[in-house]
Amino acid sequence: MNRDEVMGILEGLQVLPFFPTGPAAMAKLVDLVFSMATSLDQVAWMVDRMTNGTTFTQWPGPVGMRQCFCSKYKPVDGYSISSSDEFPEGFPSEKPKEQRRALSPGKKASEDPALEASVCALAEVKDMNRVTRRPRRVPAIPVGGQPITQADIDRAVEENRDRRARGEVGLDGDEEAY
Repeated sequence: MNRDEVMGILEGLQVLPFFPTGPAAMAKLVDLVFSMATSLDQVAWMVDRMTNGTTFTQWPGPVGMRQCFCSKYKPVDGYSISSSDEFPEGFPSEKPKEQRRALSPGKKASEDPALEASVCALAEVKDMNRVTRRPRRVPAIPVGGQPITQADIDRAVEENRDRRARGEVGLDGDEEAY
């Protein structure tokens, strides 16, 4: 790729209203293209996609140009844009939308009975609004009729630490270390 070839392809964008045609602006756009594209085919595809009458009605600026490029190619500089002010949901697909048939009355996902049942069952299981089960009741633990206090918990933790420490140094039961 050389600058003159890229500039020649970018001149095709002049069909878009408000496209900057000054030499400084064109030089910056050529620099931008060199930071994204690796071949003239990629540049030609981008210009064709931007001017085919299905996406832009006017010059979208460098951000729109980058978004168009990134919808098909990974830019060399790594700065990929998937959404912009013009296309916040992402750049429109090149492929035309398929014509979809309406489902028969009573069908929610598919005309195929097995697929319909599977999708409905999965939707029911994954429903974020359904209550999965009643809150679990934690059974009461009898503690000799007295409630457990923080002092009881601290004493149990200390006894556990002492038992572990004695086990680590090799003392059993009631032996004392000197």
